[in-house]
Amino acid sequence: MRTHYLSLSLLITSISLHACKGSEPSHEAQTESIIADYRVETFDNNIAHVDASLRKQGHEYETLFLGAGDQLFAQTNVGSTRLTIEPSDFSYIYEGDVNMDSSRTVTVSFLRDYSPKDQNYPSGLNASQIIDSTFRAAPNSWVTIPTAFTIISPADDTQYSSPDDLLTLQWTPADAHSTMRVVAHHINCDTNIDPPASELTLQQDSGSSTFAIGEILNKYVVNHNVACEIELVLYREQRGTLDANLSGGTLVGAYGQRVRLHYLPTIN
Repeated sequence: MRTHYLSLSLLITSISLHACKGSEPSHEAQTESIIADYRVETFDNNIAHVDASLRKQGHEYETLFLGAGDQLFAQTNVGSTRLTIEPSDFSYIYEGDVNMDSSRTVTVSFLRDYSPKDQNYPSGLNASQIIDSTFRAAPNSWVTIPTAFTIISPADDTQYSSPDDLLTLQWTPADAHSTMRVVAHHINCDTNIDPPASELTLQQDSGSSTFAIGEILNKYVVNHNVACEIELVLYREQRGTLDANLSGGTLVGAYGQRVRLHYLPTIN
């Protein structure tokens, strides 16, 4: 029986961070109609990187940009950072880094501060309606990063020459309460453009999984015998809790480890 399945799309997950870019500011949307997609990940349990995007219910393929009075923050017991926009042709993504403590818990807050004097309120509403609970903040989305692990195999610089070559991925310790996701970033390929990353999700966090290297490679690389360096990232992921004031969305916490591989296909 196979121990994994190929995901339909890349976060993070979950996560509609690759939605089409919209043109609506967040302050035009009531909090109860906003879908938030948050991802928090770390590779060392010292610094957490946070990605966030907002969508409006019924407009799942368009991300909102932060309008006047709205902000996104990431917080821990030892630090706080305001998330800032990451340039993208496809979506409005806000990101930032925050220091972590031993609790491994990170809170993501969507804060709203509508002031009548600034007139930063949705069209069609008067100043008195700005204070209405439908435009309240959503400060209490939180996630605990899953426990750390170490990759045992494959070793850095392991080479593969055929898509049928088996890759045995081993890590320790295992954690039955988490999900493991593998992402392959294609780097320095023998082509004009490095192909997009590809991924698969393991069915269980058992400490080991074996699959053909071709299952994690971009199909263009396999079909055209393209040589690439592969940065293989293994993530242990857990779901968090979204603030009840939001319409819904996703919150994923992830601990990751990397290994650098080489795909050098033999051409017959």
